[in-house]
Amino acid sequence: MTLLNKHGRSDRPSIPKEARTLIRLMSHANGASSAIAGMTVCEMSIQEGQVLKTVNKEIPDFSKQLFSRWEAALEQADYWITNLSTGPMRTRIVWLVYYLLDTDNNANSQIRLLNAEDMAAMLGTSKETISRMLSELRHFGVMKKVSPKTYSCDLNKLDRYAQG
Repeated sequence: MTLLNKHGRSDRPSIPKEARTLIRLMSHANGASSAIAGMTVCEMSIQEGQVLKTVNKEIPDFSKQLFSRWEAALEQADYWITNLSTGPMRTRIVWLVYYLLDTDNNANSQIRLLNAEDMAAMLGTSKETISRMLSELRHFGVMKKVSPKTYSCDLNKLDRYAQG
């Protein structure tokens, strides 16, 4: 991992959270993006690049799967960065509920909640805030307990809750 400033020199970046998010959002469009401040980059040696080219040429099916998995991992990281770590907590918890619904591939709109400590770590907040937000979701009828840790979600109410 090499840290470069806008002059191409190595140093520790001190990018405000908003700028890091902006850079990430700009690069999400799969187009070219430019750093407007210092940033962290991943560097690959020429030998490592040659290995990837060889694998791509000699084992194309494996290479396609490998690149597909890398792309999926980047998309998931981008989702976390843009939806779970930015914006008001109300919106972030809604994004987390949608993420859990997608992860469970649930057609019946049920989710299995993580513990408050894990959710707090994911959203960058305290367990108390998570507890308060989950209580609000239950109070407004967005989530109803089905069994321990499993909740049914009303997606229309969830959308209205997110909008305030």
